[in-house]
Amino acid sequence: MTSPLPGFEFLKAPAVDRPFDSPDWAFEIKYDGVRALASSDGQRTVLSTAGRPSRMGFPLLERAIAQALGGIPAVIDGEIVCLDREGRPDYRALSRRRDRAHFIAFDLLQLNGEDLRTLPWWERKRLLEDIAGGNPWLGYARHVRERGIAFYEAACSHDLEGVVAKWMHGPYVPGATPPAWVQIRNSRYSRARRRSR
Repeated sequence: MTSPLPGFEFLKAPAVDRPFDSPDWAFEIKYDGVRALASSDGQRTVLSTAGRPSRMGFPLLERAIAQALGGIPAVIDGEIVCLDREGRPDYRALSRRRDRAHFIAFDLLQLNGEDLRTLPWWERKRLLEDIAGGNPWLGYARHVRERGIAFYEAACSHDLEGVVAKWMHGPYVPGATPPAWVQIRNSRYSRARRRSR
């Protein structure tokens, strides 16, 4: 299957020092996994990272996503994760338990052949909620609006990697200034590792 978005680039979230509250922003959990693009032509799904099919290999997950989408052609930005018994992402388990991998969907870039990247984030997220789910291996990244500080504190108390803040009116434009997404990392995260994202 050829890429439906040639020359695609992930929208990245630069780090900021502290959480914040704002009525124009929404906040999601920062999932500790592998950033991936799920591209479905309506029959099969391919997971790709850095513009290439994932070298880690997740054939069961690709089939599960295609089944969950029910034949709908779509391109979804998300994170491949392996969850522990408490439902928290465990990056190290991904290499050992690929059969237990989940895909957490957090943005919808294309639907039925229509490029959605110029739409504001809240519209893309609403459309994503309509198609994601219905399968235990395809998750929908829930969010809260406005209350970023309390959300960040809750994420830290559950030993999660942090929070990603998303400007609700922002299009999906990599490298935009100011950025439409920013991340606030949990400095006390027990599973932290050295890597760039």
